[in-house]
Amino acid sequence: MPVATVDDHGTHIFFEDSGIPSGSSTYTTLVMVHGATFHSAIFSRLVPLATEYKLRLVRINRRDYDGSTPLSADDLEGLKSGDKHREASFLQARGLEIAAFLAWFASTQNIPAISTLEGGDKVGGINLFGWSAGNNAALSVLANLDKLSTAKRDVLEEYLNVVILFDLPRFLLGLAYPPEIWHPFFDTTIPPDQLLPTFYRFVSSYYDHQSISQSINDLAKEPMSTKTPTLIGMSPEELNMVSDLRPFAADIALLTLSPELYVEQLRKALFDHETVKMCPKTRVGLIWCNQSVWEIPTVGWEMENMLVENRRKGGMGRSVRVVEQKGANHFAHWDDPRGTMQAIAALIASPVA
Repeated sequence: MPVATVDDHGTHIFFEDSGIPSGSSTYTTLVMVHGATFHSAIFSRLVPLATEYKLRLVRINRRDYDGSTPLSADDLEGLKSGDKHREASFLQARGLEIAAFLAWFASTQNIPAISTLEGGDKVGGINLFGWSAGNNAALSVLANLDKLSTAKRDVLEEYLNVVILFDLPRFLLGLAYPPEIWHPFFDTTIPPDQLLPTFYRFVSSYYDHQSISQSINDLAKEPMSTKTPTLIGMSPEELNMVSDLRPFAADIALLTLSPELYVEQLRKALFDHETVKMCPKTRVGLIWCNQSVWEIPTVGWEMENMLVENRRKGGMGRSVRVVEQKGANHFAHWDDPRGTMQAIAALIASPVA
């Protein structure tokens, strides 16, 4: 079982590596971080396409998921303590673990350095992909570069090309969930044994958002009847293969942390002058799927508004590009692996935001 040790306490992260794409000397490495409940196997349909797109896919399991070190009792207590300092430490630690993994992989696996082709496309290096709740770790990597050792930071400055935020949820921007808009996690009338089935249908359905007008009220709340929700369409064997319910309580607790922590994490990751000086060439791409559940389009426009406001104020920041993936839902990597690979590859290659 391949694992990487990511700290001085023996904490290890499990990963699966698709290997060097056949016939490619200038391939690009993509490290993928999964969301809540669904572990690295949820990305398995991308693997057969890796060679075609000259990508080396490295799918990791976050802490508490199979093969990786479980979260400690102290970790879990801090997550649920209500103490902002302990909660902030929890978020920071998850980013530092992933940053350590990136530095370890880049420095031990002899991957190609970042280079620019004649037409301007970027190749080589290592890229980080976060999906759903896994974007917490991706943002935490960028927000906590100053907490890394000089050696690890030097490796990331040389190799880290793009951080991709895929279908980022609202809470990771510190945004509230309007009480008048239904969400299963905030519906106390749902029996406990029905919460996950209700959430599965909600989050993996397709929604026909006729208007992306920056008004939540204009977004579809009822799923399309013409498309089967991803998780409903899976066989029991497939669903069991890609999911693990044991870490659910810890993952759902992320929704209860102070929004101020996520606001600050986002600020440091994208808009803080001192942090951006570290890994200054590292770019960020936000991909939002336009048939995902209502909150995902809101993150697309909220991010664009933040970028406009930051520029208006003359603020510093990372190069950030916002991309809409059309016809895709929150599980695009399962239902539309080719479209997802095309979106990822285009962001990685893009010379500018």
